[in-house]
Amino acid sequence: MSKFTIKLWVLCSALLLAFQTQADLNQQYKLLETIQTNPQTLIESAKQGEEKASLCGFCHGVDGNTKRDFIPNLAGQNAKYLINQFEQFASGKRKNYVMSQLADKLSLEERVNLAIHFSQQEAKPFVPKKPNKKLADASSQNGQTEFQAKCQMCHGVKAEGWDQLPRLASQPAEYLMKTLNKFKTDHRDRNQSPMTSIAKQLTDQEIRDIAVFLSGLQ
Repeated sequence: MSKFTIKLWVLCSALLLAFQTQADLNQQYKLLETIQTNPQTLIESAKQGEEKASLCGFCHGVDGNTKRDFIPNLAGQNAKYLINQFEQFASGKRKNYVMSQLADKLSLEERVNLAIHFSQQEAKPFVPKKPNKKLADASSQNGQTEFQAKCQMCHGVKAEGWDQLPRLASQPAEYLMKTLNKFKTDHRDRNQSPMTSIAKQLTDQEIRDIAVFLSGLQ
């Protein structure tokens, strides 16, 4: 098999995967909208999601509020965003040993139910058990200024996000700092996002400041 044939095969495989991923997302978004238009189906979906949420409790907390500073809160997160992330892990676009296997085993309906359940939980600011030395010099006040100038337009005045844009308020500062650095360095998990161009404009200090500011919002 020639190098050209191999490259062509790889390209076609990538395109087919992208089309399938988008088709799966569209199906889940449609199901989400259908469920949300009926109060009774919304209650039932959330209940089913709660039953499945036990799979997530060890890392993300039983109510979606994380117990670890490097793992994100799911509580209060926008349902569409969560669905999108499940799909990215399932398709291999994002990679994490636990999440990749879990997302791949969940049906499309189960992902929607989980997203609805977690979106209805109250997000609580993460309180670390001991001070994070990496964030010792961070300024929440400066972080607020930077957030309002560079992030607020997309993520909302209170960092609540909307639709497919994530809620950032109450996320652990360590997680936020690491994620912003992934955007800044074109990490494979985050290199296909408009956030890369924004993060590259931030200094390391600004990233720490923004992370600390957002972690205290509720």
